Amino acid sequence: MEFSKFVSVVLAAFMTFSGCRSNEFTGSSGKIPATEKKKPETEEPIKPGKPTVIEEPAEEVEPEVEDETIPSTGETEDKPKKPSLLDIISGLKKILIPNDTVNDENRIVFGDAKGFHIGDANFNSSSNCSTKLKFHNIKGTKYFFEFEVTKDDTIVEIGINEVCGIDYADTNFADIEDAAGVSLQKKAIPDNSAIKYQPITLKAGKYKMVVESTPNAANNSDRDDFMVKKLEIKSNKPIIAGKIGAQ
Repeated sequence: MEFSKFVSVVLAAFMTFSGCRSNEFTGSSGKIPATEKKKPETEEPIKPGKPTVIEEPAEEVEPEVEDETIPSTGETEDKPKKPSLLDIISGLKKILIPNDTVNDENRIVFGDAKGFHIGDANFNSSSNCSTKLKFHNIKGTKYFFEFEVTKDDTIVEIGINEVCGIDYADTNFADIEDAAGVSLQKKAIPDNSAIKYQPITLKAGKYKMVVESTPNAANNSDRDDFMVKKLEIKSNKPIIAGKIGAQ
């Protein structure tokens, strides 16, 4: 009996000890409490409102400098100088392309509506030419009328259809020249009759009609003043009108 009591006391003590250990882990409900998650720490709390925009400083851009060097040589290109008023005034040759020049494919007419005054400007205002004809605002003792032949073996027929004001029969001339200034056909202008050239075959290239008043020895080297109009060039192949000039 004493031994049985002793065993009962030992078992009771063991059960009491086991119950205390179980309460440490389960608590009063008998469940294992969940581990509380910690929120991540931030340096600064996020504030409600518009997001903050971080502006980066703009990069400094250097102004572009125009490169005036010639790519092939690396040298600086010299810009052409504008001509001075003196340069313009001192020029002997005046150039123009009148707006009444007719240029069809196979026909050119210089001075279709207006004439050209050729001479030293001592033109008699009482002459019928000065009242009958309108003329371009340039004067000179020598005129040239350029034209271009586009194909070889081009046959051209050239004429001056109106002439007026001739006083000297032997000092006025009309010529056809090539680009080098070589005369191809030259005719005197002795009176106010129209001038007709013989048909001429030309190679491709540039040519010009030249009309000139030269000094008259019998009249103190005076130059005749006269008018020409409707200088016509006809061809069997395309031709192109060029510039008109006076000296």
